[in-house]
Amino acid sequence: MVPPASLVPTAQRPHLRWRSTRTAIAGLAAALATVLAVSVLGAAAPAQAATGVAGSGPTGERVVARTLVGDTIAVINKARARARCVPLKSHPALVRSATAHSKRMATRRQLSHQLPGEPSFDRRIAAAGYRAKRASEALASGPRTAQQVVTAWLNSRVHRAILLDCSLRDVGISVFAGGNTTWWTLNAGRR
Repeated sequence: MVPPASLVPTAQRPHLRWRSTRTAIAGLAAALATVLAVSVLGAAAPAQAATGVAGSGPTGERVVARTLVGDTIAVINKARARARCVPLKSHPALVRSATAHSKRMATRRQLSHQLPGEPSFDRRIAAAGYRAKRASEALASGPRTAQQVVTAWLNSRVHRAILLDCSLRDVGISVFAGGNTTWWTLNAGRR
C-alpha cells in the first residue's frame, strides 16, 4: 500500500515541489520567503472570508493565504456535501489553535500533532477558547494549493474520516509558509 501524499516526505513527492508552471495562487504562495501564518475567520466561501494574520507580510501574501484557506474550506465543504454532511463553518478559537500549531511546526520544521513541550490537541483548542464535545485535527506539509491538500487528506483513510465526519460543525484552518514548504493545520470540532 502506498502511503498518503501528506505522510510522505516532500523529497519523495516531486509533483508537490514548486514548478514554474504552477497557477498564480500557488506561485505566490511558494514565493513567501519568510514565515507567514494565515487564518480565516469567515464563512466557507473565500469571498466571505475575513482574515486574522499572525506575523507580518505584504498585503499580497495575506490575500493569497486568505484565498488558500477559504478555498480549502470550500473544497472540503464540496466533499462534505457529496457525503450529505452540513458545511463546516470557521470558528475563531479553532483558527487561533490551528495558526499557533502551524507556526510551531514551521519553526521546528516538523510535522506532528504534538511537538515537544506543546500541550495535547485537546488542551490546545481548550486554551484557545473552544470547548469541544468532539474534535479532530488533520495536518499536512508540502501541498501548495487547497485542492492538493484536500486531495491528500481525502486519499488518507484517517484524514478522510475527519473531513467527512458529519458530526463536526466548526473548523479552523491555517497555512504557514516556512522552511521551503507549507504547513497546514485543520482543527475541526463540535461544541
